[in-house]
Amino acid sequence: MADYVPVPVSVAKEVAERCDKQIIIILAWNRPSDMCHLTSYGESPTEKDTAAAFADKLRDMLADDPSAATVFEDFREPTEAAKTKAERDQFLACIKAIIDQTGDPEIHTLIEQMLNKSLK
Repeated sequence: MADYVPVPVSVAKEVAERCDKQIIIILAWNRPSDMCHLTSYGESPTEKDTAAAFADKLRDMLADDPSAATVFEDFREPTEAAKTKAERDQFLACIKAIIDQTGDPEIHTLIEQMLNKSLK
């Protein structure tokens, strides 16, 4: 039997670029290994997060033991976009903590909107 070959994120990215799609989720089955395989790709940090969440939901729905499933996604790889999203989320958490102390939620919403626009 041949070695198990996962579907790399680069293939999902290629499909996204070729077909002008922003989120790609590949669900594949390998009969010899009896394995279900998921690969997800998102163009922006938010889309990466969405793609990863959908892949996780599919994994949970399809796998008898979700912890044993194989999921590949660019969101959890140490990419610059994932790092940027993590930094943005951390920054927003700090802003929210400051707002919680000052009591002005409109500032939080405004800052979050500005950050989201700058990351697209």
